[in-house]
Amino acid sequence: MQNVIESFGVEIVGQLEAAAEGYPTAREKFKSILPYVASKPLIDAREICQAELEDLSLETRRKLQAVFQNLSQVIIGIVEDGISGGELRQVEPNIAVFSFMNL
Repeated sequence: MQNVIESFGVEIVGQLEAAAEGYPTAREKFKSILPYVASKPLIDAREICQAELEDLSLETRRKLQAVFQNLSQVIIGIVEDGISGGELRQVEPNIAVFSFMNL
């Protein structure tokens, strides 16, 4: 299970980064990754996954949390770029991640 989570995490983060790559503005990056993020079962099944976390070993939970953290870092980077470039108003990037993931 741990290996599956790790490999899935590497794959999904890599695909998310690739989807945002090559777009000069935060708006274009978000437009590019939104369909990708919305189509992933990991995002859609978040509540189910969280409910079953207690059944996983501590090491597996840590690996799964690392996947979510890596996904969040990609989106936080886009938000921070948008703020510094004047495209987005000042927001707390960590909160913006949750807003984006819940679209």
